[in-house]
Amino acid sequence: MSTAQQDNVAPLPAAGAAYAKYKDRFYIAGGTVKSGIGVSSTTDQFFALDLSKPWDAASPAWIRLKEAPKKGFVGAAMSWDGKFFMTLPDNGTAAHQYSFDSLTWNESKASFRDPMLGAFPVTLGDSGTVLIAGGLTAAGDVRNQYDIYKFDTGENIMGQPLPVGVLPYRQGYKALWSSALKSAVFYGGYGLETLGQWVTLYNPTTNQWNMLNTTGDVTLTTFDHCMAISRSSFLDPGSVVDAGQLSTPIAIYQISLDSWVKMYNPSLAYRGPPPETGPPPSQPTTQEDNDQDEVGTLNIGAIAGGIAGAVTVVAFFGFLNRPQKTTTAALEWTRNTMTMSMKKNSYLRYPEEEDFAHLSMQAAM
Repeated sequence: MSTAQQDNVAPLPAAGAAYAKYKDRFYIAGGTVKSGIGVSSTTDQFFALDLSKPWDAASPAWIRLKEAPKKGFVGAAMSWDGKFFMTLPDNGTAAHQYSFDSLTWNESKASFRDPMLGAFPVTLGDSGTVLIAGGLTAAGDVRNQYDIYKFDTGENIMGQPLPVGVLPYRQGYKALWSSALKSAVFYGGYGLETLGQWVTLYNPTTNQWNMLNTTGDVTLTTFDHCMAISRSSFLDPGSVVDAGQLSTPIAIYQISLDSWVKMYNPSLAYRGPPPETGPPPSQPTTQEDNDQDEVGTLNIGAIAGGIAGAVTVVAFFGFLNRPQKTTTAALEWTRNTMTMSMKKNSYLRYPEEEDFAHLSMQAAM
């Protein structure tokens, strides 16, 4: 660890950092930091941010943890029980896993056929597994498969085929778990602008992929963004679009209306049509049902002939490596409102909230 890192009481802003949340802790590890004009390097920093108490932006409650592998990452996943933090590198075929019991990092036994550049890991509820779909092959082609990673063994099941058409964008997307839908929810990624209305669902219990072909006035497809999920609607306040620009208009998808709308309304309940169904499922996998809100990624109502309180996904200001500004972001949830704050070169105060859904922080050089 460098002297600069040792002297820091907070993580340095980094591109490609791995991040995840569990209960009242937000974790950030690794990434690439700028150390001079045109000079950058990977960092081994690993920090937790305490969300259980108020703190000022000038002195956030960061906690330094055991040094992480010096790598850039495409994402991270936290186990349902909070015992493991798994990172997926952007230039290798091996995952790394941190144990909160032993306080150690280990390279996992998982060996991926291709680098996972462009893919994103999502924990599949309380099943003890992580789904990693798409990404790029070693030759730079779109990867038409998905892997299942197991927290307890650090091993993975390789090369499950993705059904044709169910995940139009297979790199640069983001995914989160919905306990109400019992599914992983995918949105965004690189691809044709005409496909920007698609939202993909994966149910591990039935091993079935479904798609929501949304209607209404949708913005261009965004990619390399951050997302959070809650109860009422799908929001995209802006991100990188295919033309390489940062979009700023807020687009809102209201599941109860099955349409992109102009006003955010958290009180509407889902009564719309069921999602379009993908190809028939293969042999079902098993997953224990759990109606509790997931820790760190979701706060959602119960299902009663639909979703009582629909799903909210927030995607905001993702970055490739092209932007030249460092930005941090925090998302603040209350029971009926959402506040998103953006502030250059500063960590933001984040109070404890019962309905906190997901805090994601991403910086770029």
